[in-house]
Amino acid sequence: MLDEDNKILSPKDVLIKAYSNLKDNLKSYCILSYVVMLPLSLLQFIAPLRINPETTSFTEVLLPLLLTLAFLVIFSILLYRQFLMGKDSVFKLPFASFAEKFIKSFAYTIALSLVLILALLSVGLLFGLILVIVNAAAGENATDNIVISTVIWMLMSLFMALVIFRTIPTFANLAVSNTLLPMKSSYYYTRQNNKNLILIAIGCYAPMAMISALLFYIIYSLGLESDVSTMVISYILMPISLAPFALQVSAGSVLFAELVPDEYKS
Repeated sequence: MLDEDNKILSPKDVLIKAYSNLKDNLKSYCILSYVVMLPLSLLQFIAPLRINPETTSFTEVLLPLLLTLAFLVIFSILLYRQFLMGKDSVFKLPFASFAEKFIKSFAYTIALSLVLILALLSVGLLFGLILVIVNAAAGENATDNIVISTVIWMLMSLFMALVIFRTIPTFANLAVSNTLLPMKSSYYYTRQNNKNLILIAIGCYAPMAMISALLFYIIYSLGLESDVSTMVISYILMPISLAPFALQVSAGSVLFAELVPDEYKS
């Protein structure tokens, strides 16, 4: 088995299936996004977190960050079950079993986040050293620095997206199966598809992220002074804001279905 070649994915086919999954389950997706994210929206309204780089400490951000992550994990588990098992199976799960899946998924998410942070810090330091060497050799140039920084940011984003999609079958497995698929196995079953996975990630994130950013730019350019109005509009647009994440989950469902052996799907 270790000598077998993996199936080579078609980015176009995976993206078509990912968007079709979301389209076919659009009503359920909207309901889930409103219901699951309602507590976070209310919390942000009652105790809004305003980040000031000069005064806001990490401890002030940590709890809201973990709460947001927890709700996204819940949201992803429900979406995986909807995309892979059908909408009738989303809530057909005992609370104890759901709690177990949530704890495992949350723990794996924290572990993956820490690995990504360490990797990005290492890569960032490397690129920072390269930038210093370039500046020392060619002289200071603000425009060149912006271009190089943008390229570095894009490369780091692509690296992070690749790691997420190489490990994403594990999270699909945690949501729908009782047989654990370790991350190293997930990494194994997605090998030989690095370039295709990057293209799939770009196809999932870029279009809806641009639409979401444009809508929020229009909202904030209106100059709404009422926090209530801003919160209500943001909440109404919640399905659009979460669409890149939902497409990631949908594409992950396709990868899980096509690349992972049946023994991990029971």
